[in-house]
Amino acid sequence: MSWFRKLDFKLYFFNLLGCFLFSVSLNCFAEPCGISTGGIVGVGQLIFKFTGVPIGILCLILNIPIIILGVKKLGKNKMLKNVALSFFMYVLIDITAVFLPKYEGNAIISAILSGVIGGIGLSLIFMTGLATGGTGLLSAIICDSLPYIDVGKMILILDGSIVVISSFILCTEQDILMSTLSKIIYSTILLFIQSKVIDYIIRTIKVESEKIVSIISKNAKFILDSLQKELQSDIASIETCGENINANREVLIGKIKKKDINKAYKIIREIDNKALVILNNPK
Repeated sequence: MSWFRKLDFKLYFFNLLGCFLFSVSLNCFAEPCGISTGGIVGVGQLIFKFTGVPIGILCLILNIPIIILGVKKLGKNKMLKNVALSFFMYVLIDITAVFLPKYEGNAIISAILSGVIGGIGLSLIFMTGLATGGTGLLSAIICDSLPYIDVGKMILILDGSIVVISSFILCTEQDILMSTLSKIIYSTILLFIQSKVIDYIIRTIKVESEKIVSIISKNAKFILDSLQKELQSDIASIETCGENINANREVLIGKIKKKDINKAYKIIREIDNKALVILNNPK
């Protein structure tokens, strides 16, 4: 049963909960009011209108080229988890579509609720380092190469583009311009709220889960080796200079997870009881 002990139940719980919340946002609010969620799911919604093929199955098919790109960019091991999560997400979408209640009231309320619930669901998934395929995975791949771009903003760009294109197709098919323009507005509200919720939650959790630590000690090298070995912390050594700083001391600067702070203090004090330790929140 050693494999059972190695399972990260917290990771699975967040991913499963995130998938369920996204399914709720789609099946309870977005789809009943005809609001496109953008991305691969939005493309699946569009094709579903013309073919009747379940959205989940369509999304699995449409994800194949993105998965291939992900394998080349992120590696096989990480992509295997993403593929499994994507499969579960799209199967769950089709299953929950059968029994979840559908809200068919005010479209603006649907867009707001779908954006909030879907944003919470996706942020829970992104926090674990995974993505559900589609534009979420594509955004993660792009942001991995361009770290200065927020995941939420990249999803907004990709999903927004799909919303506009799919709405244009619907307009040419149905020739109902005002109706299509209103759906673009509802989809824009949904995507804007969803992206803001994702960015807010991820940034808040990141700030609360990490601390910037500065350590000044005569035994900086031993402290650095111990912290990296015991906590796998991202810490580097910097040589100090100046008249007001003891030349025999080095400065260690890096990030430590909030849950590891007490353990880090213990390691530091065991090596150098006189070391100066300063903690700050990352900005």
